[in-house]
Amino acid sequence: MPADLPFTIAHAENFPLELGRMPRNVQNTYFRTVLPALKAAPETSDPPRIKHLNGWKSLWRYRVRDNYRLVYRVDRSDHCVTMLMVDHRGKIYGRLGANPDGSPGIRIVATAEELLETAPTDVEVGNALISLAEEQLEEVIPSPEKQLPVNLNAQNLADWGVPEEHHAELQSANTEGELLALLGTVIFQPIPTLIVLGRG
Repeated sequence: MPADLPFTIAHAENFPLELGRMPRNVQNTYFRTVLPALKAAPETSDPPRIKHLNGWKSLWRYRVRDNYRLVYRVDRSDHCVTMLMVDHRGKIYGRLGANPDGSPGIRIVATAEELLETAPTDVEVGNALISLAEEQLEEVIPSPEKQLPVNLNAQNLADWGVPEEHHAELQSANTEGELLALLGTVIFQPIPTLIVLGRG
């Protein structure tokens, strides 16, 4: 395909909705400046306005306004630019699954290595998977001060098959720490389930 032909512009499914939610000056800049630039030369580095995201195979970032960023993907084989997301600079990298500097985070290394510039080594993927598993484990470890996600009333306890002789003790627990403290005196199968209800 001749290099001087303009790139085709495509959109991720939610991109038009995101753009519609942006401030009017961001929308105006997108249509007047961003689109013409990316149709002509989407892979032309122009810091700080346009830059390739370090560590990614085909993702670029466009500085739309001072506080807003656009992330797009360039597909050379199809001569196509896909607009992925536009958001405030404080949110965009987190949504992308990247580190604060824009480099790929552990979730990307572990689950979407095809987006990276080069395939990570087995060791890098293994380390990312371990970090991801540890992160997910931390999310379900009970917090002593955290309120229970469900009400331990008599009806719920009966529905869960908790023996009636334990109802009074369990209904006195309002936090995960208080519930855990009862494990020494109230031992039955549903307790671990109660602790993680509502997490996900």
